[in-house]
Amino acid sequence: MDDSIKADRKKVVLNLDGVTLVDSTGVGIIVTCFGRLRRAGGELRQAGVKGNVKDILTMTQLDQVMRFYPTVEAATQDF
Repeated sequence: MDDSIKADRKKVVLNLDGVTLVDSTGVGIIVTCFGRLRRAGGELRQAGVKGNVKDILTMTQLDQVMRFYPTVEAATQDF
């Protein structure tokens, strides 16, 4: 994430389409990346969030502060 910020690539889509499970470490990494980008004036969006991953991110209320999109294309079009 730091390399992206330094290269002035501050609009990032995290493709979670193939991810079937996320634990507390994964949630922490997502939150850290989200915070770093936001402080740098950027934005992190999640694409393909579904199943258990969606349940966990919703349970932790990350859906209240981060935008979820069905596909990478939908996330990039909305930037």
